[in-house]
Amino acid sequence: LLSAPFAEVSASFATSALFYQTFLGSLGEQAQATIRQRQPLLSDEEASALAASYVSTFLSLAPLGALLNAPLGYCIDRLGFEPMLAVTLLAGAGHALALYYGAFAAGAAAFLLLTAASFSYMYAFLAFTFGFEYYGLLAGIAQSVASAATFALQPRLHAAAAGPGGWRRVQLTQAAAF
Repeated sequence: LLSAPFAEVSASFATSALFYQTFLGSLGEQAQATIRQRQPLLSDEEASALAASYVSTFLSLAPLGALLNAPLGYCIDRLGFEPMLAVTLLAGAGHALALYYGAFAAGAAAFLLLTAASFSYMYAFLAFTFGFEYYGLLAGIAQSVASAATFALQPRLHAAAAGPGGWRRVQLTQAAAF
């Protein structure tokens, strides 16, 4: 529990979990923020309707993100963990930056890659690094750390989104965290 590898995997999973829970909890708001950035002259009703269609499309296609698990697992088998950690970190930063620049579809695609890569990395890393004797316990502790971080920090991210800079400020924070 006190090893550097466990701290690394727990921190990367907690960071991923915090930002994907925040994204899922604010899909409509973030979609509307990207729309406002690209099309500032839309009425509130038009922006809301367009945001709702973005969210509906995303939620319809999100289950396809699981199709990434096998190729990502294969990458771990062939290339090791460092490239998968890089994919996870780049997907997290890419997700934030795509939203920051008003590209909701690209941000949503990066989000699906982030979630698949994060889970693939964490569970495989735990198994290969620590074995299976305490695998369930270690996975549970890493998930608990992620849950505690999300519980503590998510309200702060929502408060930051309500302040100056809005969601763009949160997205820059996310990019920097990854």
